[in-house]
Amino acid sequence: MAEKPIRFGILGCAEIARKVSRAITLCPNTNLYAVASRSIEKAKNFASSNGFPSTAKIYGSYEALLDDPDVDAVYVPLPTSLHLRWAVLVAEKKKHLLLEKPVALNVQEFDRIIEACESNGVQFMDGTMWMHHPRTAKMREFLSDSERFGQLKSVKSKVGVRNSRVTLTCAGMGPLEIARKVSRAITLCPNTNLYAVASRSIEKAKNFASSNGFPSTAKIYGSYEALLDDPDVDAVYVPLPTSLHLRWAVLVAEKKKHLLLEKPVALNVQEFDRIIEACESNGVQFMDGTMWMHHPRTAKMREFLSDSERFGQLKSVHSIFTYAGNPDFLKNDIRVKPDLDALGALGDVGWYCIRSILWAADYELPKSVTALRGPILNDSGVILACGSSFQWEDGKVATFQASFLTNLTMDVTAVGTKGTLHLHDFVIPFEETSASFTFASESGFNDLVTGWVPLPSEHVVTTDLPQEAQMVKEFAGLVRSIKESCSKPEKKWPSISRKTQLVLDAVKASIDKGFEPVEIVS
Repeated sequence: MAEKPIRFGILGCAEIARKVSRAITLCPNTNLYAVASRSIEKAKNFASSNGFPSTAKIYGSYEALLDDPDVDAVYVPLPTSLHLRWAVLVAEKKKHLLLEKPVALNVQEFDRIIEACESNGVQFMDGTMWMHHPRTAKMREFLSDSERFGQLKSVKSKVGVRNSRVTLTCAGMGPLEIARKVSRAITLCPNTNLYAVASRSIEKAKNFASSNGFPSTAKIYGSYEALLDDPDVDAVYVPLPTSLHLRWAVLVAEKKKHLLLEKPVALNVQEFDRIIEACESNGVQFMDGTMWMHHPRTAKMREFLSDSERFGQLKSVHSIFTYAGNPDFLKNDIRVKPDLDALGALGDVGWYCIRSILWAADYELPKSVTALRGPILNDSGVILACGSSFQWEDGKVATFQASFLTNLTMDVTAVGTKGTLHLHDFVIPFEETSASFTFASESGFNDLVTGWVPLPSEHVVTTDLPQEAQMVKEFAGLVRSIKESCSKPEKKWPSISRKTQLVLDAVKASIDKGFEPVEIVS
């Protein structure tokens, strides 16, 4: 006689619940029986996209699921502050409890949960998944072997990667999320070294260093000033909120440190000009953190756009970069705060769109820009979604759409008189080690107009380093030339950044002026 399957209910639609739902479908003799959310629509969407059978029960309240007599066990991925209330109620309803970690805000709350489970005869387990991997049991065999392991004396747990020490010393100011990516890039890049990190919290700086591949010899500073006073730092990466760029970027330059500055580079071009003036007067290299510019795919696409026989003259560019920020992002992220990153989606994702358009136009500035009507602003007046059109003297046009509110999209289409170039992952490639684009030339229809001839061709470009490491590699090479060969700083990169900022400023001005065209004055 076949075992009766254990019927699971899911209490809440948190992201981790997607993983556990899949696990339940993969496990023999378990059944995704029900899901509950305080929004019935959210519960329906979760069920339809996470493998629930068509017979699954969909509930618009947690209580309703717990009252279902056919539910055997309940997985609870709610916020920890809600665990006590709902875990106890799960137990009181005689449902077995799989509770996401951390299990409670404190041990007193957890004791009340376990008391409820024990008094109602239900099984408790937390959601620490690695405990159940067969590797864990195999490791236990070694730890329990007194002949080979002996007595346990210490345990060290670490998240991070190890890399050898190399020559160019780089430092980071302000451990924001993007700094994790650049830190890894520095470890991957030859002849660069993660030398120091600074935060206004020494503990935050220590934690960042320990979890992001910094060597044990790395310097940890509890102030930005202390890092900039370190004579052994060659270059500084600054991922601070845009409102702080002017102050700290200028100080980096004045301390004779080369500057890798996160985008958007400034709140306006006037601020950026002061940053560049400081870099030039102190002989330091400037580069912004627009990573896709350094992927080898970008150079390969330039070959097509420059080919007058296959592409012809550029006539239009259309760029889209959007992603759907979750409620926490839209409420708390620095990119939606007027005192931190006041440019919002325009400064974040819009920067990439503007750069891609300028890149396709070989950095020829448009004559004017006109913001599209209907931008979305939050209650603080920060842009959450916007768009704009560009016009050039020779008739070229371009559009972009930037948003924190719609599905992840990173498309660029460049259309010429003879050819068309498409890519769908221009900011972050689908894969780290390769990236593709499609190109069509002299496109037309077949005899019956049932298809295209010729078909677009796909071009795949591989890379031994991810694009962020390619960026660090190029920046480090420029710095090394200045240090070792007394070369002058490369002016290409600040020039490209300034043009991007000029166009961004014009889009913002058009929004502020009721979507009037704004001419760009270099």
